[in-house]
Amino acid sequence: MDVVIARSSQALWRLRFLVVILAMEMVVVSVLVLLLSAAQNGLTPFTVVVWFLAAVALPLGVLSMRGVLEVREGAVRVAWWPLWSRTIPASAVHAAGPVKVSPLGDFGGWGLKIGRAGLGIIAVGYQGVLIEYHWKGKAKRVTVTVDDREELLEAMAGVLGAERVTPEAGRPATAAAGRGVPA
Repeated sequence: MDVVIARSSQALWRLRFLVVILAMEMVVVSVLVLLLSAAQNGLTPFTVVVWFLAAVALPLGVLSMRGVLEVREGAVRVAWWPLWSRTIPASAVHAAGPVKVSPLGDFGGWGLKIGRAGLGIIAVGYQGVLIEYHWKGKAKRVTVTVDDREELLEAMAGVLGAERVTPEAGRPATAAAGRGVPA
């Protein structure tokens, strides 16, 4: 197993508005289930299971999701835990650098997204790392929002080689994809 040199992990529960929306969803679903079960002569095992899945498991599952960027010996791993991950060999990465991310503008929101700027693992914040690589013969790009961008870029420069990592502040993700105005 590769040794992890640097790691950034951002959880969706840090988005306060999402926590509020999911808390309201839990209350609304609970009230609806109770009202419907009262109209149907009490709670049945089926309504209890539906209530648990809709009011408890789904919101907690969404809040447990997180974007991950790991720099390992010989590879870079990106993930939207627990649904998707990809380990990119260092030899497949041809460029990496910092980008400014607008979650709504560049990717249409938060989460594992496909947007104008390629694949996005967008959890919290506006600073990200853009990685351009080849996968199965095709050029790909992935943008990951991170808290500790400089530390990750330094680790990537050590693994990938300094010539493939741009250390200075980069352009917005849409500009990196050939759209938008450079910062």
